[in-house]
Amino acid sequence: MKFKIAMFQPSDLLAVASADLECFGPKEAYPTAFFRQAHDMFGDLFYLARKSDNQIAGYLVGTINPKTGEAWVVVIGVRPEYQRQGAAGQLMEHLIAELIKRGVSSIILTVSPGNAAAAKLYEKLGFSRQAVIDSYFGPGEP
Repeated sequence: MKFKIAMFQPSDLLAVASADLECFGPKEAYPTAFFRQAHDMFGDLFYLARKSDNQIAGYLVGTINPKTGEAWVVVIGVRPEYQRQGAAGQLMEHLIAELIKRGVSSIILTVSPGNAAAAKLYEKLGFSRQAVIDSYFGPGEP
């Protein structure tokens, strides 16, 4: 499926927060305010994957560390009904292309070792595993 990649706008706030809740559940979802703050801080690297009817299928928040020049994928989420249909890949490819334009040569992201689908996508995009950090996502969650 082909998705339209667009910039997040403040009017998308509740739809993105709802999508995040669907993606990660109440235990791991970000509070709604996080997405507003992400827009305020990293707005030019906050993208949405929209369906042809303009509904949000997924989102990605990226940033560039001003001290190191490395980029970071803060969060990427795709609503369950659109997973494995290309939204995450299209969001990542859009981000990578933008970062290359800006001269960024290193992108960091984290993924749970249990998320095999995401790890496979990242490997397909050229990422490699650097380390497993115990309790990175919380106690007992590497």
